[in-house]
Amino acid sequence: GTFNISTATAIVVAAAGLPVAKHGNRAVSSKTGSADVLEHFGVCLDIPVHLVADCLAQVGMCFCYAPAHHPAMAKVGAVRRRIGKPTVFNLVGPLCNPANVTVQVIGVGRPGSEPAVAEAAQLAGLQRAVIVSSEDGVDEVGLFAPTHVIDVSADERKEMVWTPEDFGLKTAPESKREDLLVADAAESAACIRQVLAGELSPARDVVLLNAAAMLWAAGHAADLPEARVLAEQAIDSKKATQTLESLVEFSQQGK
Repeated sequence: GTFNISTATAIVVAAAGLPVAKHGNRAVSSKTGSADVLEHFGVCLDIPVHLVADCLAQVGMCFCYAPAHHPAMAKVGAVRRRIGKPTVFNLVGPLCNPANVTVQVIGVGRPGSEPAVAEAAQLAGLQRAVIVSSEDGVDEVGLFAPTHVIDVSADERKEMVWTPEDFGLKTAPESKREDLLVADAAESAACIRQVLAGELSPARDVVLLNAAAMLWAAGHAADLPEARVLAEQAIDSKKATQTLESLVEFSQQGK
């Protein structure tokens, strides 16, 4: 599978000045979950729940470890791992962020599920939700294919299609897809380190796409190219690396 794009995206978005409450778990239907990667970086996952809000306020980012916030759901983890492929929980999980977020970009990897997720996001009371699904089956804004988008608010719904060119980047050739593939959490973390260090690569580009989508959705930029520039600045200024280091430090102090 690919490196943990959503985790890298969260770090970059937070470094760009938008507070991020990342909600996630260990790997269930993929090779690496956000919790596995963050733990590899040194983030303490069992930080007391009451300190998570403090982490968000001080660092600009926090990690809501799903089993700590949804104990009942932890009981189905073993079953999900035995199934070994995406289930309905992959669709429901993003809508259960315990931080009561108001804006979300939600990736859908199951074709045809986008309208249902969009409707659920409206029912959940989100001020805005941007549902993205790449034509190549990736549950992110895609680098190799167009991305179908449903942009919903309380009383409005728009559908559109994005390509990397809409962000000021280029659609990558299929031969570059292997550059995003990793075998485990260690490789995923190493890939993210390279992105945060400013290395030019397809991995950087896909993070820029997804970070830009979030910054745009939250109103931090007027359009997608401007949002991409903000994401680039967060990386190249080393603020993204500093954000990760601050997250690690806070979590270890709060053990």
